[in-house]
Amino acid sequence: MKAFLLAAGRGTRISRMIEEVPKCTLPIGGVPLVRYTAAMLLEAGFELVVCVGYKKEKIFEALEGLPVTYYFNPFYEITNSIASLWFARSEIKSDMIVMNADVYITRNILSALMENKHEAVMMIDRTRVMDGDYFFATTDNGCIVKYGKDLPIQMRSCEYVGLAKISHTFIGEFSQRLNQLVDASQYTMWWENVLYSFTEDRDIHTLDVAGEFWAEIDFFDDYTRILNHLRRESEAISTRIYADKVDILPEDTRDFYDSRARGLEAMDNPYVAVLLGDQNPDHAVKWNQFERDFILPQLRVGPETAVLDVGCGIGRWAEQLLPLCGEYVGTDFSSEMVKTAARRLDSPKCQFLNLSFQETVRHPFERKFNCLVICGVCMYINDAELRGCFERLDALLDRHCVIYLTETVAVETRLTLNRQPSQALKTEYSVIYRTPDEYRAYYQILEDAGFQVARQEYLPHLNNEQGFEETDRWFTILRR
Repeated sequence: MKAFLLAAGRGTRISRMIEEVPKCTLPIGGVPLVRYTAAMLLEAGFELVVCVGYKKEKIFEALEGLPVTYYFNPFYEITNSIASLWFARSEIKSDMIVMNADVYITRNILSALMENKHEAVMMIDRTRVMDGDYFFATTDNGCIVKYGKDLPIQMRSCEYVGLAKISHTFIGEFSQRLNQLVDASQYTMWWENVLYSFTEDRDIHTLDVAGEFWAEIDFFDDYTRILNHLRRESEAISTRIYADKVDILPEDTRDFYDSRARGLEAMDNPYVAVLLGDQNPDHAVKWNQFERDFILPQLRVGPETAVLDVGCGIGRWAEQLLPLCGEYVGTDFSSEMVKTAARRLDSPKCQFLNLSFQETVRHPFERKFNCLVICGVCMYINDAELRGCFERLDALLDRHCVIYLTETVAVETRLTLNRQPSQALKTEYSVIYRTPDEYRAYYQILEDAGFQVARQEYLPHLNNEQGFEETDRWFTILRR
């Protein structure tokens, strides 16, 4: 599925209040809004297309390092978003989400939209009918019948949020209508007018945000609302949460590991960068040695083995696997870790890719793998995304395959650290320590695909460090 972020406009209503920058690059929680949104979409597994125009170099700067395809609307001063989308028309091929880049949404809003099964659905807020920017009148079942900025109050059912999903079954008609409107010189329309043009002939559905916070930055007050919302959330959220399922921000993890990779030379040994043995560097060495001596022989790697290492980090497992295997591919969502791995290990049978777990399971690899290694990756992925990763894994794997999975788990009760200050790491740290039973539920997906558990236990002698009684390192080996 592709996500289109429309970021070409100037934002004339707010431009007098901010410096010469696109409003979607205003900082939200320490990062530009467009980067926050892009990271959320990429984390959810989307391929990202960004349409740029005004101050496009500022957008490039805000999204530096992210896997993005850009399309430029050179006529952004005299056209509207329909033209920006039209310039990216070659990407409109299957299921897609289109979103205005000046809109802030939560992950729950995105998840709800992704789960919706209608051919065309636009996100709305039914609590906003008095004040707002653009309104719909809908039928009892939520289909759009009237729309407009100046829709009479008595007709308004909701306010439009600024994003929509279009199914592959509707893409052909949508693309044809987009071309027809642009060919008819209707390039000053919004892109949403393509959908509005169908409302008399077919159902264009709506989906309510159901109380979730959102905002579109038209005026500086809108931007202030977002900052106040984030401040209230930050004050309300504990940094140490037991049992409850709380999401962590993927960009926190990415920034954390990017920083670890950049500081590698100052560490006592390279394994500390990924095994986090800052207080006891020897522990990282012993951990790596145990996996080499005890786990590696059980993976049965030989010259014909093609290995996929998800969360490869600095290439710790690549060091051990490359002398044995025929082909190795390592993926990691930290671009700095991938660069470090590529510098440390230069081999013609080795490839490192900057991909998250979510992106890895959707990547068009040229062959199937018969050895899979996933070490310390799942604990940084929220529940809403993790199940989909496991459901797509089997498509990457050969009929004969061995899998090694290891995570730090909660010994008794699920524990989430949400920007927990860490004296040992000298920074804030976010992670989800699930229980072994929770992981068994995910691994059942692999068992349903024909894998059998060959070994499953705690790694020995790794749960005796003072201050770590609540968590332990747990591994599973599966074979098919």
